[in-house]
Amino acid sequence: MMAMFLIVGCQTTQLPEVETKPEEKELVVNVEEQNKQAPNDVLNPFADVEKIPKDMAITSQKPIICGRMDTMLNNVFTRYGEVPVVFGHADNNSITGEMVKSVITMTHNSETGTYSFFEQLPIDERFLCLLSGGEAKIKLRVSGLSS
Repeated sequence: MMAMFLIVGCQTTQLPEVETKPEEKELVVNVEEQNKQAPNDVLNPFADVEKIPKDMAITSQKPIICGRMDTMLNNVFTRYGEVPVVFGHADNNSITGEMVKSVITMTHNSETGTYSFFEQLPIDERFLCLLSGGEAKIKLRVSGLSS
């Protein structure tokens, strides 16, 4: 229930209210029920396209979970034993078209192989968004790139 609230809450640009109204709780329950009943088939608009143009770019509607930076990093450490192994900056365009920098972080547990990939929310540096997670091997040397 909490994860669904975070997903639904992260898709808005408004600040969350301090107290959740009863009708908003019902909406979350309805969304969860719809997700249980939704078919697993995802409509692929490119299924019948033989060649996708090289310069084509599409916008994804993937829901992501965002939360306070400290909370998100503490959660992956507590739950999965993951610690930050990559820290960097990314240049992004804001909604207004202005260039903004955001922090990217990858956490990893070398014993279990789990990872999480985060990006700081460009509109507020206190928030970190989980972009991906799963299992991965860290390759310390990449052929032709490392000395």
